[in-house]
Amino acid sequence: MRRLTVTAAAVAAVATVGVGAGTAFATGTSTPGPTATATQGAGTQGTATAPARLAKLQARASAAVAKRVTALNKEIATVQAAQDLGTDQPALLKTLQADVSGLQALGQKIAGDSTVAVAAADYRTVFTNYRVFALALPVSRLVRAADRIDNMAIPKGTAAEGKLAAHVTPATSAQVTPLLDDIKAQLAAAGTATNGLSAQLINLTPATWNANHSVLQSPRTSVKAAVGDLKKAVADGKQARADLRAARPHHSTTTPAPGSTSTAA
Repeated sequence: MRRLTVTAAAVAAVATVGVGAGTAFATGTSTPGPTATATQGAGTQGTATAPARLAKLQARASAAVAKRVTALNKEIATVQAAQDLGTDQPALLKTLQADVSGLQALGQKIAGDSTVAVAAADYRTVFTNYRVFALALPVSRLVRAADRIDNMAIPKGTAAEGKLAAHVTPATSAQVTPLLDDIKAQLAAAGTATNGLSAQLINLTPATWNANHSVLQSPRTSVKAAVGDLKKAVADGKQARADLRAARPHHSTTTPAPGSTSTAA
């Protein structure tokens, strides 16, 4: 039953979605925006200290922009390398690349701002208009997880179940068929959990997050549920494979000892 080895590999591949989606399940947190201390006195204190305060604010803004651009570019490279995103790949790249361009332009504007008040207002938009760490990156990771489930894990699981089913015999049906039925049920549940999820995530905007900081809670729950379903399917597949292997006929042959003679008539 060499084909069962191939089947086991296909079933095991389904479990890898959990690895790829791991970071998507972390609770999203937003890097705090500029505090009152950072921007206080914008234009209200003596002009003698204004250039120093402006330079300090511009340096903070430059660091904040650079940190976000670096993180976005890293995610862009990951999305570009992904093989299972389907039509979501160009949509994700468009959003991420637009954030990079927008932040870079904003950074240049802040560097050229001539007053603390204007620079402070622009600095705040690094956070409120982009939400890179609170929204953009978690959305991309969740979309990658959902697409990995839909476009890789479920098809591989379905194929694995079919290969296992091909090895079921009347002698193993009672034991193995319920496991195969549960594989199909778990794969269906995973598909239901992620149905339409990628489109919903891609349509989220910083304004959405600003109005509702828990906007990603439901998508995270759905992806977690789907991964749980896949793990159950993998466990079923492993058990079915073990049962089929255990039921294989074991043929043994006895080689006569050297010099012995047969007493058969």
